[in-house]
Amino acid sequence: MIDSIELAPFVEDLTRVLENNEDIDTQDIETELKRFLDEFDLPIDEAKRCVLKKFGGDPKLLGNGIDKTINELTLTDNCVNLLCRILFIDNKEVSVDGKTKTISYGIFGDPSGTVPFTAWHELHCEKGEVIRIYNAYVRSWRDKVQVNLGDRTHVRELPQDALPKFNNSNNGESEEYSVNAFHDGLRNVSVVMRILELNEKQINVKGEQKTIFRGIAADETGKCRFAAWSDFDLKADEVVKITGGYIRAWRGVPELQLNGGTTVEKLSGDTLPSHELLIKDRIITISKLKHIGGAVSVAVEGVILDIRPGSGLIKRCPQCNRALQNESCMVHGQVSGEFDLRVKCVLDDGTGAMSVVLGKDITEHLLGLDINGCLARAKEQVRIEVILEDLTMKLLARPVKISGTVLSDEYGLMMIGATIEFISIKIKTEACSLLNSLGIETDNEVCNHEQS
Repeated sequence: MIDSIELAPFVEDLTRVLENNEDIDTQDIETELKRFLDEFDLPIDEAKRCVLKKFGGDPKLLGNGIDKTINELTLTDNCVNLLCRILFIDNKEVSVDGKTKTISYGIFGDPSGTVPFTAWHELHCEKGEVIRIYNAYVRSWRDKVQVNLGDRTHVRELPQDALPKFNNSNNGESEEYSVNAFHDGLRNVSVVMRILELNEKQINVKGEQKTIFRGIAADETGKCRFAAWSDFDLKADEVVKITGGYIRAWRGVPELQLNGGTTVEKLSGDTLPSHELLIKDRIITISKLKHIGGAVSVAVEGVILDIRPGSGLIKRCPQCNRALQNESCMVHGQVSGEFDLRVKCVLDDGTGAMSVVLGKDITEHLLGLDINGCLARAKEQVRIEVILEDLTMKLLARPVKISGTVLSDEYGLMMIGATIEFISIKIKTEACSLLNSLGIETDNEVCNHEQS
C-alpha cells in the first residue's frame, strides 16, 4: 500500500489543478487517489485522471514533466518539473507576431545551482518566493541551459519551508572573470573593477519606489555597465571585488547585476590602473564583438565601405523623433518634420563588418557645417542630396577609428558612434605582417623604414 509521503507529489499536482474548487481539500484528494490505487489497482496516471473526472477537473492540466533539480537539466529536456526559489525576476515588453506582450525573465535557484529563465507571459511572482513549476522546457542561450515557461507551463506558489535554505550567492564556487569575457547568462561572477561612473536612480517596482545604482566600471580588459539593486556604499573611482554577481544583456551589451546575494569588498586603489588610463576606449575587433554580442565604450579601426541611404539631411517626427519616409512617420502619419543630420555607414575591419550610426554633432564636425549651413548649401544647390554626396566624398573607403557603444539584434551589430578620427594605415608594415604570418620571409628594413 502506497503511503502519504510517496503520494505527496501526485496529490500536490491534483491540488494545483483543482485549486479553484473551494469545496475540495487536500485530504479529499488524497483519500480518493488512494482508493483508486488500492481498490482498483490502477496505474498512478490513470488514478489521477479518475480523481479529476470525479471532482470535475481537466486532465489536460496535469503535470507530465519529469522532476529534476537545476544541476540535472539538459538541453534535451522538453518537459520538466522544478522546485526552486526565485532569485531575481523582472518584466519587459516584446513584440510577438506584430503584437506587444509582457514577458518575465530572471534566475531560479535550488540547493544544486542556479539557472536563467524566460516566461513567455507575465509571471506574477516575487523575488524570494518558493515555487513548483510544471511542464517547463529547456533551451540553449549562448551555449548555456535556460529554462523556458510556455503556454503549457503551470506555476504554483509554495510555503518557504517547502525548499531547504541554501546560499544563493555561492551555489558552487564563484568563477573569476575579466570584463572582456562577460556575456549574457553568466552567473556567480567574481570580478575586480574600478568604478568609473556612478548614478542613483529612482524607479517604481510594483507600486513601490526603489533606488538602484547604475554606472560604468572597468578593469584592464575593458569597460562594462553595472546595476546594483541594493546599497553597497559604492563610490566613484574606488576599486572593488564583486562576488556572486550575474550578467544580463540588453541588445547584446552585457551588464553586471548586483543583488541581495552579491558581496562587495573594497580593495586598495593601486590594485588596478588609474581612472585616467581605464577610461580610455580599448580597440576591439568586430569578430570579437560578434562573439560577445555588444560592448560599451569601445573603439574599432577599419575602412568605411558604404554610406547608406538615410544619411545626410533628414527629417524627424517632432513627437517620437523617428526618421520620416516621404514626409510620413510610421507611428504618427503625415507630420511637419524637423531637420536633422546623421551618417549611416558600414565599417569593415578585416575580421567582419557592422553598421555604424553617427549623430548630428559628429556629422556637423565631418562636414565643417552646422545644420543651418547644410540647409543653406542644399538650398544653393537646389537639392538636398548634395549633403549625402559631400559625406560620401569625405568618408567612403577612408580608414577610420570610431568609438562608441555596440548593440546587437536580429539584424546584426550596430555601433552608436561617439567619436570618429581618420587614421593612416602603414601598408608596407601590414603587408610584411601578412607575409610573415604565411611563412614568407620579408625584408625587415622596408618595414622598419616605414615605421620610422
